[in-house]
Amino acid sequence: MNETRRAYFDIVANVLQTLVDEPLTKTKVSGRANLDTRGTHRYIKLLVKSQLISMGENNSLKITSKGKEYLDQYRKLKLYFEQ
Repeated sequence: MNETRRAYFDIVANVLQTLVDEPLTKTKVSGRANLDTRGTHRYIKLLVKSQLISMGENNSLKITSKGKEYLDQYRKLKLYFEQ
């Protein structure tokens, strides 16, 4: 089995991407972003503190405008390096 470690910025972008269409619970973010419970907790804590996501009703997570901007800049940078 060939496991490659994802970079920090890739994981952040992946978590944000899961929240673009709709607010989700931590459990759903964990599954869609392919993170274990500890990793999910660590990244969510960091993203809330950085104001890239916010905690909504019923502990649902949603992406903020700052989070959308991060995701947009991440995509541009990724395209730049893929050329």
